[in-house]
Amino acid sequence: MAEAALDDVFHDDITFPAADGYLLGATLFLPRLGARHHAVLINSATAVPRKIYKGFAGYLARRGCAVLSYDYRGIGGSRQRAVTGYNQPKSLVGFKATMADWATLDATAAVSWMRERYKNYRSTMSAIPSAARPWDFSPTTARFRARF
Repeated sequence: MAEAALDDVFHDDITFPAADGYLLGATLFLPRLGARHHAVLINSATAVPRKIYKGFAGYLARRGCAVLSYDYRGIGGSRQRAVTGYNQPKSLVGFKATMADWATLDATAAVSWMRERYKNYRSTMSAIPSAARPWDFSPTTARFRARF
């Protein structure tokens, strides 16, 4: 993505805890100018790092949306770091994570994080699934009107 296109967008790499306390890497995109009126949560495709959605998140932010994209545990910025070596990811050998963990612990925490910060927006929060997985429509996310 061209850096000039990101000039209108503030983006910050952050972390937030999953429901069990595991730290998840995320990027928050906000418009620099104008009113923010929508909150959008981007749920990545299976095992796809959040950086893939940078252009789309920037596009939404330039149009007034607060956007959060995040990595599921074990993926991208949510992968634990090795004790030795400069900023090297830790091996995934023996790492235990399931798609159910991604839904019940990671996605649920992302929804809660966005809800807590953007509850006063005029519109409801939109959750954008990258694929039609059953957990995208769980009771936790069902409170938000889907906009696809």
